[in-house]
Amino acid sequence: MTELCDLTAHELTARLARGDTSPAEILGSCLARVDAVEERVKAFLTLTPDLAREQAAAAGAGGAAGIPIALKDVFTTKGIRTTAGSRILEPYVPPYDCTPWVRLSAAGSVLVGKTNCDEFAMGSSTENSAYFPTRNPWELSRVPGGSSGGSAAAVAAGESVWALGTDTGGSVRQPASLCGIVGLKPTYGLISRYGLIAFASSLDHVSTFTRDVRDAATLLSAVAGHDPKDSTSLPEPVRDYGAGLEDGVRGLRVGILESWMGQEGMEPGVAARVREAADRFVALGATVEPAELPHAEYALSAYYLIAPAECSSNLARYDGVRYGHRAANARDVVDLNMRTRGEGFGDEVKRRIVLGTYALSAGYYDAYYGQAQKVRTLVIRDFRAAWERFDVLLCPTSPSVAFPLGAKTADPLSMYLCDVFTIPADLAGGDGPARRPRLRAGPRLRCAPAHARGGRVSESASGSRPGGVGLVRWASLAGLAVAVFLGVFSFDRGAPEAWSESVGLASLVAGPFGLALLATRLRGPGRREAVWLAAGVLALVIGVLSFSAVVVIAPPAVVILIGAVRELIAFGDRPRGTLVVLFAFVLLAGAGAGMALFLRTDPRCHAIGTTGVSCTSDAITWIETALSISVWAFAFAVITAALAGDRREQLGRRPEPIRPRTPAAGEGNGKSAAAKERGA
Repeated sequence: MTELCDLTAHELTARLARGDTSPAEILGSCLARVDAVEERVKAFLTLTPDLAREQAAAAGAGGAAGIPIALKDVFTTKGIRTTAGSRILEPYVPPYDCTPWVRLSAAGSVLVGKTNCDEFAMGSSTENSAYFPTRNPWELSRVPGGSSGGSAAAVAAGESVWALGTDTGGSVRQPASLCGIVGLKPTYGLISRYGLIAFASSLDHVSTFTRDVRDAATLLSAVAGHDPKDSTSLPEPVRDYGAGLEDGVRGLRVGILESWMGQEGMEPGVAARVREAADRFVALGATVEPAELPHAEYALSAYYLIAPAECSSNLARYDGVRYGHRAANARDVVDLNMRTRGEGFGDEVKRRIVLGTYALSAGYYDAYYGQAQKVRTLVIRDFRAAWERFDVLLCPTSPSVAFPLGAKTADPLSMYLCDVFTIPADLAGGDGPARRPRLRAGPRLRCAPAHARGGRVSESASGSRPGGVGLVRWASLAGLAVAVFLGVFSFDRGAPEAWSESVGLASLVAGPFGLALLATRLRGPGRREAVWLAAGVLALVIGVLSFSAVVVIAPPAVVILIGAVRELIAFGDRPRGTLVVLFAFVLLAGAGAGMALFLRTDPRCHAIGTTGVSCTSDAITWIETALSISVWAFAFAVITAALAGDRREQLGRRPEPIRPRTPAAGEGNGKSAAAKERGA
């Protein structure tokens, strides 16, 4: 007979709804399993049986209610010790709850305990825990994966029905694969990180461990949603992620990353299982074609510059002054800081802090960290291109099956290679297709995220650093409005028929400018500023030679736009940004044309005479005016599309080789740039 602790959450929920069992009985089954196997598996750092019994007694049924859960020991829980697997936080008891647990607790979840993990989530085997290694429940001599190995082992062993972990470079998907359960890394920001002890803030993803995909969808629905306490939280409404589970996979576009199958260190059996999964998809009606992520080969190197750099910054707070471990008998503050960190941090954490501090030091920031961020942008681009063709990407999670305990602890580089297939998705953050895919796959299927959004890489990461964004954008919009309306209302004094001619000439001003920028886009990013300047000068010359008020005044507005078109694309690199800008242009042109028609039908116009607006009843004239305004809108459309394409082309270039420059005098002391600024 199957024990309650071995059932899935949705099976238990069905039994609860029928009255066949109770939350207390489910918890009792899990605690009995803990008593039977925990001494050998060692999945938990802290067990909370008394609290769990209280929660089970008050739990209802439905969703996450009454279902036992385990939390990786990096989630703060009020009144319950939270160590992050480190000695430096051994005495730490948080005064508040993390948002994921707040939501699960409100839904009626039952907390079994806090699970073991690599120290500060830095590792791939859970052997870097400061307390003890966790063992794989299926083979106790092997690792469960990491860094969330305790959570994976707890679910696989039946000590908990499901669990939460964190995925920074594969720390949920890899242990899920090695323990034979389902690991889901959602899009960055879909689950709040508030109350999560940080490793690398731009890479940490709160993620889930479950026994099947339906449970993964249920647990994600319970913890996802916008959180005002987390500035990186996505402003998306909570939805039912299991809504399409019965639709099957017929018509699903699956891309298989064939080039990953032959990588060095890849076990033949792993590649064979992935190809079997692809054949299964075909048999079920999906289409499977080869896919490529051209820059993924650089992702591992980029990750081990970005993650240690952020780790170096985040872990600077552990100094023995505010909370956590505090070294005894320190002579002064400097001695206190050094001894506290020396005693509290393990070897792997120290290794990454040193690496990150070096990458951020003066003279090496641009050579290492800056280049790594450029690689990250290229990886984001690769995923976007892949999602244009496919709904999901099929690939191995780990290059090998679970390896023996101690097999890689003496070789950190071989341990780092365990994450070679999972790191690219963390760098991308979850950049996915516009079409929502159907979730019908196991732990080795990387599903496209629930929504399409740009990667959270700053402009500086791609090498572009615009300044004065708000002022320039508003000045540009104002300049465009002035240019369009002047094109509608201006006329050459003493020549009534020149009213439409002046607008046409103003269109000629925008025409060469747009064509010049289009030529710049076709020729690549080089000499861009020179072409812009030449186009502005050409527009000004045409305006002066025409002796037309509109063309004399319009070129300055056009020149304002030269430095601001990038800022007008206010939604970053997304195609919809261009559409929004073009829509704004059409609105302005339409407003100008409408005002022109109104003045031409106003009988008071005739009283103004030749010194004011020339109001003729000739229909052809105002038609010409409307056409001229359309030419204006088209010209600015060319400008916008050209620069948007030019930006994509620039971001699509391969990064330059990473070469450290020789530090200038006074820079080689390892002091960070930020520290130099503070000192100055």
